[in-house]
Amino acid sequence: MHEQDPLIHPQAAVAPGYLANHAARVFNRLVDAQLRPHGVSLALIGPIMLLSWKGPMLQRDMVIASAIKQPAMVALLDKLERLGLVKRTPTPQDRRAALVALTARGRKIATLGGKVLIELNAQALQGFSADEAQQSGRVVLTGDAAWCATPLAGIGTTLAVTGAYVLAGELALHDDLQQAFARYEAAMRPMVEQAQGVPKIGARLMNPHSRLGIQLLHGALKLASQPGVQTLGAKLMTPTIKAPDLSRYR
Repeated sequence: MHEQDPLIHPQAAVAPGYLANHAARVFNRLVDAQLRPHGVSLALIGPIMLLSWKGPMLQRDMVIASAIKQPAMVALLDKLERLGLVKRTPTPQDRRAALVALTARGRKIATLGGKVLIELNAQALQGFSADEAQQSGRVVLTGDAAWCATPLAGIGTTLAVTGAYVLAGELALHDDLQQAFARYEAAMRPMVEQAQGVPKIGARLMNPHSRLGIQLLHGALKLASQPGVQTLGAKLMTPTIKAPDLSRYR
């Protein structure tokens, strides 16, 4: 950073880990200060923004999407419900499961939160030199870590191998890492989006909660395992994959 804290060792002050941690702490402090006057905190804005993005969600799906543990999520939703920002409704299929949705006030807070997050992200990065800014954008993921398509997609290995091939090819073609990463993203995105397009109902069908549902699933799997059905299913249900042009890397 241009101005170094005299309490921080000069070498530590330019380390990527310190810079990232410093920016995160500044960002968190600024966001929390902006949200407090509106009755919410940084901890509460996460579930609000998730619901604003995804729409109404089952409570258990929010736990999976946010990586927040179940007890912590319950506590957050309890508080949000008391504040009138969300409403939980039992689902007809399973009265123990709750569908969580934003209220009108919750949607207003989500709009405010989105604006605050975008504006303060830039503010938290103020003071970084051009060299320090270049230290970002140099981490790349591939395979399930980058785009897990759920076990139902059946294309995880194909994506991983293709992604590794494309990444290696783009790194060989470009001296600039950020340019190589951008090309890698652009090349893989159509295939990834197609693979991730698994209908939400698929997860529920494969994880039934009733005795009848389990029996139906077992019957369907038994039928699908028959050779003739497998052949017909492969012809009817195998889509044309939007794979990147691998000939560019030969």
